[in-house]
Amino acid sequence: MFCINCTQVHLQMNYPLFVARLACFKCIRRSLIFRTYSQTKRVRVRFAPSPTGFLHIGGLRTALINFLFAKSKGGEFVLRVEDTDQSRVVPGAINHLVEQLAWVGIIPDEGPMHGDFGPYVQSERLHLYEKCVDQLLHSGSAYRCFCSERRLEIMRRDQLMRNEASRYDNRCRYLTADQIQQKLKADEPFVIRFKLQDEAESFQDMFSGTITINVSGIEGDPVIFKSDGYPTYHLANVVDDHLMKITHVLRGKEWINSTPKHLMLYAALGWSPPEFGHLPLFLNEDKKKLSKRQGDVFVEQYREKGYHPSALLNFMMTCGMGYSDGPVMFGDDLCSPKTVLKEMVPSCDLSKIGTTDSVIQFWKLDEINSKILKHLARTDAGLESLTQELNDLLISRYGERNPLTGRFTKTDANKYISSVLRLRAAHIKTLKCLLSDDYEYVWRKPVPEIADHDRNMRGFTNNVSKMLSQLESLPDTKVITNKIRSIAKDVGLKMPAAMTLLRLLLTGRKDGPAVAEIITIIGIEEAIQRIHFINSDTPT
Repeated sequence: MFCINCTQVHLQMNYPLFVARLACFKCIRRSLIFRTYSQTKRVRVRFAPSPTGFLHIGGLRTALINFLFAKSKGGEFVLRVEDTDQSRVVPGAINHLVEQLAWVGIIPDEGPMHGDFGPYVQSERLHLYEKCVDQLLHSGSAYRCFCSERRLEIMRRDQLMRNEASRYDNRCRYLTADQIQQKLKADEPFVIRFKLQDEAESFQDMFSGTITINVSGIEGDPVIFKSDGYPTYHLANVVDDHLMKITHVLRGKEWINSTPKHLMLYAALGWSPPEFGHLPLFLNEDKKKLSKRQGDVFVEQYREKGYHPSALLNFMMTCGMGYSDGPVMFGDDLCSPKTVLKEMVPSCDLSKIGTTDSVIQFWKLDEINSKILKHLARTDAGLESLTQELNDLLISRYGERNPLTGRFTKTDANKYISSVLRLRAAHIKTLKCLLSDDYEYVWRKPVPEIADHDRNMRGFTNNVSKMLSQLESLPDTKVITNKIRSIAKDVGLKMPAAMTLLRLLLTGRKDGPAVAEIITIIGIEEAIQRIHFINSDTPT
């Protein structure tokens, strides 16, 4: 009846056994709560990013948790675009968000492209917010604030000088009806503020349990409608979640302090609120909040670097999503992200998500992506997919100067690329590693700089070429290495010097993979041609 994982954790913290087990009753209670949710409501969740640029991996984690939770309960996943801050809107960002989600297999059931609860872009729903603002003004739950930006700035500065928290002093809350009418007649600009209740508000968080906050003791009445005719987040997300029948709001815990305001808005509008769950934050390995200054934080950056979408999905599972570390989920022979998501759905259990912030260990992504590549290279369909992708990368890099064009027919070029993938998939982090300088020799003949003392070893290189020409097929790399060692011994050449020369001829570099591995990769005929370069009289 006790949560084994939690019991072990608390015992490691030197808690007595009975205390460790009691601590696990919280997990049992949360599990019962989640079971009740799924039995009483048809789940509808939403992912509501702002169209301000690329998709952050923290946003991907939020979208993924919402998506998996909805699918595990037979519900709907809604994509909604929150563009009320028009100054931050990036043209084309909505389409880019949809495309990035599709890349990792997340296809919304409803969103800007289709659905019965649209529009799904907030700037197209202004009439709905205006109607709710009128209702709040009429009921006395909101009021017009005519304070100028200058007055607000002076107030903030004075509060700072007094070492006080910056907050609005609610001055306009107490304007009389006559004062309001005078200001309206004078055409003074205004915003709409919501009246916070001067009492603590409690709510049941799906991850943290009961949370109680007296938000009026922290801040002044918040702006819910701006002078430009757009709502703020606080009003827009409450209105949209209600009208779109959202049952569960799963978002980052940075919104915990705003939730009491949202609950007050629900009450003022006469609506029942959804369930709230605030997810732990993403942290860098230095325990600081994930920042673009400290590395790649956008999905697009990982895509450009050549990471597989299914690798990113598996990596997200290790980042505070309640999944235990286990084998990589491949989905199918092609590691299709859609099949990986289907494999993830049955194991989705939000009751296992804790409250501790998640420290991201990026090295795990490299490990997972390497396993994905090895899996793909082992299957016919996967190898064919990798071959096509790598061929496209070669064309993108070299264009009409594609070095394989002159060496192979299209069919033979694909066979060569497939051979390279079979041999090197276990040694690379991403497919693009094969386009790095370290692998330039795989695609293009090197033009090595041959020193005079190297040319004196032509007898050794000619014997190596002869040995290779006598091979009917490529043997094990150990066999090739032993044959080269024997030839070097016969001519009185030390093995390190012999291998350095051969590597230079084969790759144009003195360091790199083992010579036998290089020969296996480029093939016997190509290796012989490159070794014969030492016989060339062309000066370098």
